[in-house]
Amino acid sequence: MGKWTGQTQYGVWLDKTGQIPLSTAMTEQMELGHILEPVIRDTAAARLGFDVMTIGGLASRERPWQRASLDSVVITPDDGPIPMEVKNTSQYLASDWSDDQVPDAAELQVQHQLAVCGAPYGYVAGMIGGSRIVTRRVDRDQELIDHIIREEEAFWTHVVDGTTPPVTSRESLSDIITAAGTPDVDELVLDPAAAGEVRRWVAAYEQARAEEKAAVAKKDEARNNLLVLAQGHSTLLEQTGDVLHAVLKVQRGVFSKKRFREEEPDLAPLFEKKVIDVDTAALKAEDPDLFARFQSRSIRIPKGA
Repeated sequence: MGKWTGQTQYGVWLDKTGQIPLSTAMTEQMELGHILEPVIRDTAAARLGFDVMTIGGLASRERPWQRASLDSVVITPDDGPIPMEVKNTSQYLASDWSDDQVPDAAELQVQHQLAVCGAPYGYVAGMIGGSRIVTRRVDRDQELIDHIIREEEAFWTHVVDGTTPPVTSRESLSDIITAAGTPDVDELVLDPAAAGEVRRWVAAYEQARAEEKAAVAKKDEARNNLLVLAQGHSTLLEQTGDVLHAVLKVQRGVFSKKRFREEEPDLAPLFEKKVIDVDTAALKAEDPDLFARFQSRSIRIPKGA
């Protein structure tokens, strides 16, 4: 479902149907997690008193399309192989592990693994802030597993028959552009059904744009009134008895280069610097296709559409 990887159904669908290239890029946190995984795994298994091994991927016997990639399994004397998921997380997310909790994404991932392998429970071993390792047991939740199976089965039909799953605001614009490819012609002639769908989304876009404009105006109105009330101060306090509580903080934001140049024309040149930048005009002239690959996309609604 992608819910434990931060991906959307549409993003996973593009990947499963081969419409976007497989990404091999690793962030520094991912690289460190890969390096630390054996340490976390072996330490957690030793504390549990079980042997541990890696086995790679599994497929469900009942639902061959449903698969899971296991970080490791611990070998228990009573329940046999039990999946153990390994996580490396920052100190900022330590609260997700407090009071014997397991992060929601990790629990979903383990429940998916239990759906595939049939085990009665699983473990999550997490290194928090690089300084401590915790281990949590996740018991099988059949109601949640049934829900996961229904969701994944519905998603898998999109992969099998090639129909597009719902597209949300969280989609990667880069993935959408990559999957679309480069058509030979700019125009696409629509049949009545497709044209109707475009018009529905045009109406939704226009409504959202109007609501966004109104919301920005209300936000600016509130900001201006708060700045007037602040009278140039950075913090507004409310006194309750002998205790002061902050009710507003005014922070300085982006430096206005344009206003600085206009109001301080003699000083501005003293603080200028040379900046190396991509010559986009030259790139566009020499290699239009390469230039187009890195262009953003915007929506323009023709008049009378």
